Amino acid sequence: MALLRRLIMLATALLVGAVLLLPFVTPDPYLTVFLSTTFIYAMLSLGLQLTFGAAGMIILCQAAFYGVGAYGGALVAARLHVPFPLTIAAGMVSATLAGLVMAPIMKLKEVYFAMATISFGAIVTVLLRQLPFTGGVNGLNVPAAELFGFSFRAAEQYYYLALVALVVQYLCFRRLLASPFGMCLNAIRQNESAARACGIPVAQLQIKATAWAVAAAGAAGALMAHFQGFIAPDMFTTSFSLWVLGMVVVGGLQSMGGALVGTLALALVREYSRGFKEYVQLVYGLLLVLFMVLLPRGLWGFVERIQQALFPRHAPHRYLKETPAGRPPAFAAGTPGEPLLQTEKVTCAFGGVVALNAVDMTVRRGEIHGLIGPNGAGKTTLLNALSGFNRPTRGLIAFKGRTVSRLPDYVRASAGINRTFQSPQLFPELSVLENGLLGYYPKMRHSFWSSVVDPGPVLAEATAHAVWALQFVGLEGLLEVQAGNLSYGQKKLLEIARVLANAPELLLLDEPAAGLTPAEVTAMGGVVRRIRALGVTVLIIEHNMPLMMELCDSMTVLHFGEVIADGTPAEIRAEPAVTAAYLGEEAAC
Repeated sequence: MALLRRLIMLATALLVGAVLLLPFVTPDPYLTVFLSTTFIYAMLSLGLQLTFGAAGMIILCQAAFYGVGAYGGALVAARLHVPFPLTIAAGMVSATLAGLVMAPIMKLKEVYFAMATISFGAIVTVLLRQLPFTGGVNGLNVPAAELFGFSFRAAEQYYYLALVALVVQYLCFRRLLASPFGMCLNAIRQNESAARACGIPVAQLQIKATAWAVAAAGAAGALMAHFQGFIAPDMFTTSFSLWVLGMVVVGGLQSMGGALVGTLALALVREYSRGFKEYVQLVYGLLLVLFMVLLPRGLWGFVERIQQALFPRHAPHRYLKETPAGRPPAFAAGTPGEPLLQTEKVTCAFGGVVALNAVDMTVRRGEIHGLIGPNGAGKTTLLNALSGFNRPTRGLIAFKGRTVSRLPDYVRASAGINRTFQSPQLFPELSVLENGLLGYYPKMRHSFWSSVVDPGPVLAEATAHAVWALQFVGLEGLLEVQAGNLSYGQKKLLEIARVLANAPELLLLDEPAAGLTPAEVTAMGGVVRRIRALGVTVLIIEHNMPLMMELCDSMTVLHFGEVIADGTPAEIRAEPAVTAAYLGEEAAC
């Protein structure tokens, strides 16, 4: 194995050396041109890997941003005669501005979003053909790149420009995906509801990821414009966007290395299929189908499987190397018994259906407050309204005396209102520890630059709190296990641990004991009590009435969206309206 490892390292070093020296040693200058173009295409696929592979947004108009960047850089170079770096910056800015125009359609989801991006790309192509300053269908001549009086004209010069640009982008994007920003993009792709519950600003991060991807496409377009010396609208069509998508799929989603491998593979396919152009689209289609069926993780996933088989890795998690011990987060203090959460006439209507009608409720600090009622009473609807997943049609919600009715979900999570779901909402492809880390996101202090330069301190602090939360619920022995492989009861506990990592002031539990065995129900009751002992106020929905009567200090009963009782468990038990709602009028008599 040691010999094999040395041989692989030697082969890698030789490959790197060959790439660096190729323009000087190749007998065929066309190979230099081919690889220069491939490097530029790889910049496009890296950007799409960030949005599609990491964040799950199917953007099918990468060619449009590529074209806008090409024209932006070309026009600045031709009209203003600025040096080369500024033309690249002009391409990035032009593409980013075009991306901002696309921002409204980012509210769409899945196939609707993908179709909207195709339409956007088609509109851009039409505009490039019609606008007078673009040269129309005749295209536009682009001057050679210039810097400090030096003009880049030779193919090998552009080879190194493209290689440096690609390496810089690859290193930045790879570091970005390993940072809290990249972890959050991965979380959004896997489970948007869980990401929102963690306090992740989904829309903001998606826009940021798109901005970096389109800026990279703009830089690639401006570089290509200088390299080719001519651009035309037909170079930036929807079919080209689909070809870039194929690079990412063939190479392997969620991997920057996969984007590079996929780009080279499809560039070779394109090069060697020039003799039968009428069948090129058929070849691309067959390749995509074969890879999605036979190699869903792409070429890079296949390479990783071989690597794991040859060199099995059993190293501890990279975050645990920095912070092996847990540390509890700082839980907020307050006066026990004071009103923490109050609702006033909260009404939620969906079309003609009124799910909640004028609900008044007060949850006091330090209590376990139960929310009960028959199925369809509006309990989860109220929980959604309190956590920001739904906005009430009318009424007010106040937290610590501040009105939060119109605040988005991630702001409420940051303020200390955190929730779980009736069916556990986790990130199944991430480990138990990584799920816990994401719960601490609202308290992470990081920027794009700190994520790229040194995300270690932020992740170390988050890891310490996540490990403590997992120890609190008894999952400390499963840190490396994928969340999707846990039992149902363990998934419930992991969701609670993820919330505790954020040190909430108000924890909203939606049927935490549903689907558990009697032993697990008893253990869950103990966990809820220990959470209250931390100083966390709990609002709990549950149909297990013996558990609720034992746990709760106070209760609110909903029936057909209205409050029919409010008080201590003993008062609720003696309330005739509650008996009638649960057992029926005849049984209550």
